[in-house]
Amino acid sequence: MDAQHFRKALPEHGALSLAASTRAQRALGLAVRRHIPAMYELRRAMEACVREMHDDGASPQRMLIDMKAFVRKSAIAHPPVGYLGSSRAADSFMDEIVHWCIDEYFRGE
Repeated sequence: MDAQHFRKALPEHGALSLAASTRAQRALGLAVRRHIPAMYELRRAMEACVREMHDDGASPQRMLIDMKAFVRKSAIAHPPVGYLGSSRAADSFMDEIVHWCIDEYFRGE
């Protein structure tokens, strides 16, 4: 969708200039392209952790409790540049991470 079509698709934002809407579109496209590989790596890393816990005999409940705590602590310890550590960053991903963990835990069963 080019910038002119974007503006037509959002008539309530008709005050957006072509330059502003084009810039926003490009930035969004870049964010999505960077987001997909990062999410893929996050999923693979979470799955590796779950496999270790499963192989060590952790119950599904223990695995979920520990993985959620790990994700929250990691979000606090590694905030985005310019932000204070907060578990809220992890909350936006938590549902998806929980699904990945459950899927991985029961993959071989």
